Amino acid sequence: MNEPQRLGDTELEELNVITSQIIGCAIEVHRTLGPGLLEAMYETALCIELENAGIPYVRQIEGARLLQGPFARRVPCGSCRCGRGVSRSEMC
Repeated sequence: MNEPQRLGDTELEELNVITSQIIGCAIEVHRTLGPGLLEAMYETALCIELENAGIPYVRQIEGARLLQGPFARRVPCGSCRCGRGVSRSEMC
């Protein structure tokens, strides 16, 4: 089986920096809006915070949903949406 590719120290540091920035944006949204609102409001607010921080993102990414079936075969069972995605390639 193929080994997963390991990140170098520089790549890991860049990943830690962007992760901290994204978490900071999310915390700011939560502090400002507080609990109890609809997810769409938090999503919009987070997108505004990401834009203000200069972090590129994609909203509502659709992807296939797979179940792991018997004998390690993958069975499609519909689709799902990821609320937001941040691309490392767009950051560099």
